[in-house]
Amino acid sequence: MKAHIIERKARHSIILVWLFSFAFASPLLVFRTLHQRQWKNHLEQWCGDKWPLVFKYMEYGVPVYHQPARKIYWTTLSVVLFLIPILVMAIAYTRIIKTLWAAKTPGERVPKDITVQTRMKRKVNI
Repeated sequence: MKAHIIERKARHSIILVWLFSFAFASPLLVFRTLHQRQWKNHLEQWCGDKWPLVFKYMEYGVPVYHQPARKIYWTTLSVVLFLIPILVMAIAYTRIIKTLWAAKTPGERVPKDITVQTRMKRKVNI
């Protein structure tokens, strides 16, 4: 019975991960375009973003535009897919190292064993 509950939770987690992945990638389906440039004997092709432009201000009679949606998208993507996982891993490793160094080894403590145990802890930290 317990295995079925774990399988159900795993299935829900996998579906949730796929939905979030699709949600984060979907703006690129809309705003990615194929760009082409013809050189003398070569056609250069690349994909680039074409986000909606928003008027910002006039400078010397020329309108200046910016792309706030692009900035919001890439900032959110960087925070969710890079910054948060790095912070979670750093906190987890810090707790592991702290627990390892705070733990006392069971049994008798002989000076020779203390140096061996200290060396083993250093190996784990590296």
